[in-house]
Amino acid sequence: MVSGDLMVVVDSATDRERRVCLSSVRAPRAGNPRRDVKPEPYGVEAKEFLRQRLVGKSVHVSLDYSRAVMGGGGAGGADSSNGMAFGTVTMPGGGGGGGIPGAAAAVVANGEAGETNVAVHLVARGLATVVRAKCKMRMQNANATPLTAPSWIPS
Repeated sequence: MVSGDLMVVVDSATDRERRVCLSSVRAPRAGNPRRDVKPEPYGVEAKEFLRQRLVGKSVHVSLDYSRAVMGGGGAGGADSSNGMAFGTVTMPGGGGGGGIPGAAAAVVANGEAGETNVAVHLVARGLATVVRAKCKMRMQNANATPLTAPSWIPS
């Protein structure tokens, strides 16, 4: 877990690691003590929420879109081939919420029942906010539907 909305996943077919940001949500940053960056409020909690539920577990990642990383150096650099991947991360799990205690199983955007959308639970617990995709960011996955805030969440 890198932060409350960014994780490293390993493709089971290729054993290759990939950084994936949850699409349509923004979690507070957890900070970086090596760079003397303090965590934003609830940033550590959001990261820990994901860590407890996802580390070592099998998840399904559906890539929705990617974005070129701006700026030079660092991980990714300015090379568009090293862009950031944004996707929907779900956990298999019958009616019990897929490893998320007290959660009802969420139906994911592509209609597969019995999978728990991790982003939905972050938003429901107040650990992330819903963001609307900019018109320049096109959804690459034909089945993807951007997450929208439920009517009970104030805008």
